[in-house]
Amino acid sequence: MAFHPPAVADAKAQKALDAAVDVPAGPANVRVTRSVKRRKIAEGLLGAEVITEAEYGNHETFQARCTADATGGVAGEEEPAWFAPALAAALDANIAGIKADIAGIKSNIEGIKANLVNINARQSNMVAIGQSDPLAPLIDGAGNVDPNFPATLGALNTIMTGPALTASLTFYGQEAEGSDEDRRTQFKKFIGIRLYQSESMGGDSYSPKRQIEEYFFVAGGIRNAWGAACSWLLVFKEDLM
Repeated sequence: MAFHPPAVADAKAQKALDAAVDVPAGPANVRVTRSVKRRKIAEGLLGAEVITEAEYGNHETFQARCTADATGGVAGEEEPAWFAPALAAALDANIAGIKADIAGIKSNIEGIKANLVNINARQSNMVAIGQSDPLAPLIDGAGNVDPNFPATLGALNTIMTGPALTASLTFYGQEAEGSDEDRRTQFKKFIGIRLYQSESMGGDSYSPKRQIEEYFFVAGGIRNAWGAACSWLLVFKEDLM
């Protein structure tokens, strides 16, 4: 009996499937191996939203038919009454799992993007010296900017009060500490401002120890973002294989 691999609507996807895996008429064990590989490629195309869930389901069904034929189970077009509902239920569960995995990957990619945006913002804020110098806003994991984020260094130094500082720290998931000035210092360090620059008009001197701490703060953010990016790229690669 002839086994014909299912087709997909997207011409480029169809070409990629045919070029990557040819499913021969026989022997049966080779056909099963090739149908599995073809289904995995289709899974990756589904994750990339190139083919539809129905088209991916056709590849699942084709793999099941090839496997059943090779193992002496259900073969050809004569499936029993229970086969189609059982296969449909299994496909629904698999597709739901794939959707959840893709949603998780997308969420983590957004988190990585937020880390990279914040690294750039902190690097920009490190050079803020004058009270009128603009500050680059940071974003949270969902890509949102604190609506109360100060526009300039002067606004942060003079306009932001204790409640506003507490609200901004909380917005970014930071626990507010100490007095109003402690929270102002905490917020400055969090957004990347080099403290000696904002204190140069009067206040505590800038010690080498503080400078080292600030450099390590920024370097730690870069390291964490890079590590997260590498980890999730590996996960994404494994999901497509």
